[in-house]
Amino acid sequence: MQSLWNGGDPEVEVISIPNVLVRAHLSFEYADGVITFMDADSEADAVILDDFYWVEGELEETLVEALNRVLEIRLDLNRDSLEGLEISIPGTEAHVELTTNKYGDGRWDAEITLWTGGEEVRTREGAVGAEWAPSPGWDDAVGAPSMAATAANVWGEGVYADHGLVPLAAWLIERIEWPQFPTLAAQPEEAAGDDPAGD
Repeated sequence: MQSLWNGGDPEVEVISIPNVLVRAHLSFEYADGVITFMDADSEADAVILDDFYWVEGELEETLVEALNRVLEIRLDLNRDSLEGLEISIPGTEAHVELTTNKYGDGRWDAEITLWTGGEEVRTREGAVGAEWAPSPGWDDAVGAPSMAATAANVWGEGVYADHGLVPLAAWLIERIEWPQFPTLAAQPEEAAGDDPAGD
């Protein structure tokens, strides 16, 4: 916002920043299993997502960080292999299948498939993923080709774009059927003149 020297309305310039992630603590109040009130913590953190990557390892770290935002998913690169991993979400019928591939030329891709159902019969609800390949650039300082940071291409029906790998987690959160809060049974009304303490 810029104030004018000669008075009048200030000039306002709006800049679109599509790759901002806001983190805040949310509080909810429920009545009969329905959200009746929500409040957001005023001390929220906002960071600009960097969706450009130099090497495969950066993508895997970012993917794990994104998926760990999904309730009941806790991945650790030091413990878990991301090649053919299946995660069942407790309290739901959701099963998340994760597959990553590394290629000899530096290319990397990942696919996340959501299944629902029991152990014997499952239904495929959809899949999303990301693809990345190193991109050659030019180093002006040495006057020779060099590798440049490259963005990952996120794909899938209903997945958001321009936010790095975070949309993969958002896609899961939106489609998993989470447990409903229990509805409290209505208390029977006492008839007029009844003495609850007895005679």
